[in-house]
Amino acid sequence: MSVSPKTKNTFIGLAIFLAGIVIVTGLTLSRNAPERKDRPKIIPLVEVMEIEHSKHPATIQAMGEVIPAQQVSLAPQVAGRITDVSSALIPGGQVKQGDVLASVDRTDYHLAYRQAQANVTQAELNLEEQKGLAKAAQRELQLVEGNLEPTEEGRKLASRETYVKNAEAQLEAAKSVLEQARVNLYRTRVRAPFDARIVSKSVEVGQQVTSQTILVTLLASDRVWVEVTLPPQQLDWINIPGFNAEEGSPATIRQTVSHQEGVERQAHVLRLLPTLTTQGKLARVLLEIPNPFQAVPLSEGESSQTGVTNLPLLVGSFVHVTLSGKTIDKVLALPRTALQENNQLHLYTQEGTLALTEVEAVFKDETKVYVRGDFPQGAKIITSRLALPVPGMKLRLMTDSVKDDSSADEPTKPAMKGKKKGSSGAAPSVPATSKGVQP
Repeated sequence: MSVSPKTKNTFIGLAIFLAGIVIVTGLTLSRNAPERKDRPKIIPLVEVMEIEHSKHPATIQAMGEVIPAQQVSLAPQVAGRITDVSSALIPGGQVKQGDVLASVDRTDYHLAYRQAQANVTQAELNLEEQKGLAKAAQRELQLVEGNLEPTEEGRKLASRETYVKNAEAQLEAAKSVLEQARVNLYRTRVRAPFDARIVSKSVEVGQQVTSQTILVTLLASDRVWVEVTLPPQQLDWINIPGFNAEEGSPATIRQTVSHQEGVERQAHVLRLLPTLTTQGKLARVLLEIPNPFQAVPLSEGESSQTGVTNLPLLVGSFVHVTLSGKTIDKVLALPRTALQENNQLHLYTQEGTLALTEVEAVFKDETKVYVRGDFPQGAKIITSRLALPVPGMKLRLMTDSVKDDSSADEPTKPAMKGKKKGSSGAAPSVPATSKGVQP
């Protein structure tokens, strides 16, 4: 009986499959089981710092805006035509207190002043005349008093006392008009009320102005203010005049003008503003900077070394503020990464194990946290992070690990192999002297 090729191929494939199973099973049974080894116990490495209490100033970082301490828009107090404008009246320029900025035509006001002077002179003459008539009337009244008994009202009229008082009143009125004329004549000169920088100018010669016409806007140059916003809980660390101290805390103001340089000025706390910001509910503190537009003298190369330029501080700019607050006593300054959740610290005990302790976070700044607490004798604070901290777990110091690695890298002396020709097999002992090796 003949077998078909298809059936023959099926048997051959089945035989190959069974042979493969036999080979794999044999290899599996003949393989040796892997040797079981104990996993090495890993002890975490940590960095630590000594526990040392000291005093630290509370440094507060904040942002603020430079605002004018004094800013005024000047208008003339009298109407008229502008006859002169000062050459210093240029936006960005500087003027001193009392400098004449512009002049109004004073012809009419000068004439009014002369007329008022004449009226005063006339009133003085009238008063002298009435006083003379009063003296004559009093002498006549004395001559007739023996025969007549005048009433009190009649005596005043006869002695001309009312005429004298009327002349005195007219003189006072004339003097008042003269003073008003003198003031108006003085007001034809528009003067700077304080040392200032010119913000804007809107006056020209020949312009007709009134008391409603704005001529120039001035900004006080002797000082500016900085309005700083910060959380209300930080106010207790700042000296604020009128609130908790007589003198305000010092501050450093920095306005960035490029990625490397900035304008730096010194300031002090002036007042605490009575309201919070609408957004964020932050407290507002007012700082004062003296002479903000005065150029700061810098030596050659100082700008590149300190990053400070001698440009003036610009009003309206946002600045970085560093406030130097009160001194914090008996605290421990730590990196902020050292403080764990729930105000806990990780401690390295004398036994080389981990311990946890809870502390009081007195103050925090951008890089450090200042804490108070009770610490075990001889413990050190762990400043590095632990992945799974468990109290009592074994720890190793990073410094000990470095020492171990350095000792492992020291070269060892190679052992002597073989025998030297003519020797007994041992290395000869050669005594050394201070002058060298003896033969």
